[in-house]
Amino acid sequence: MNSYFYSSVSLIELKWLFIKLEKGKSHKDIEIIQDRFKRSINVLLNDNRFTKLEFTNIEIYRISDEIRNFGLRDYFDSIIAATSLWRCEVLLTQDKWLLNNVGKINKVAKINLKFRVLSWKQYRNQL
Repeated sequence: MNSYFYSSVSLIELKWLFIKLEKGKSHKDIEIIQDRFKRSINVLLNDNRFTKLEFTNIEIYRISDEIRNFGLRDYFDSIIAATSLWRCEVLLTQDKWLLNNVGKINKVAKINLKFRVLSWKQYRNQL
């Protein structure tokens, strides 16, 4: 069985995506969107297949700085990527910069030689 990890920083990013979905919607539609977010978070927090990764680790901050030095300006994305590089074998993302660059950074920094970056679509195609 695969292990699935998530960064608590990813939850902030996820909430931001849901907030963007709310723009221009009716009050009823906003309530539906907010309910979907709560249900999604509930799955992550209560399903033992998912493990929350902490990002308060000096090594993660060091890796985050390396990623930012490569050109990524979004601090939250750099923490998510650094946490993945430090602890996981695959980062699933839709972020174009991460898809195109984190693998290159890893080859230079040699942080986690098994590490791969995949889009959700690439991941689904592998299942």
